[in-house]
Amino acid sequence: ADGHATEALARPIIEAFIGDELYPVTGRLIVEGLPLLASFDGLTMMFDIGFEHKLWNEKVVAQIKAKSLDPMYYWQLEQQLLISKAEKIVFTTSDGTADKMEKFEYYPVKGRAEALIAGWQQFASDLDAYECHYVV
Repeated sequence: ADGHATEALARPIIEAFIGDELYPVTGRLIVEGLPLLASFDGLTMMFDIGFEHKLWNEKVVAQIKAKSLDPMYYWQLEQQLLISKAEKIVFTTSDGTADKMEKFEYYPVKGRAEALIAGWQQFASDLDAYECHYVV
């Protein structure tokens, strides 16, 4: 609940930063037969800029300042970029105020979209081949 509340408070701050309105939406795209989904904390009407918010966290702050995100974050952003075809995602951590907010603009990293698709293809293949054996 805190994450959603601070996200809502942070959205107008990011809107002022980018000079455009953001709308929380979900997106779906079929890529090479794979149905992919993404949830956006905000996306412009032109789908060119996305917004991803995380509740204030010192580890996330350090990653933002270093402009080097852990895979758990960058895969989410890469999927959002792939589905929306946005230019960038403004990745943010905050307590809902401008005083306690860190952000940076994440752009697609060459080769990651292809690796993401390959990972989903492998997952689909593994899931399809999975056989469940129950022992009673």
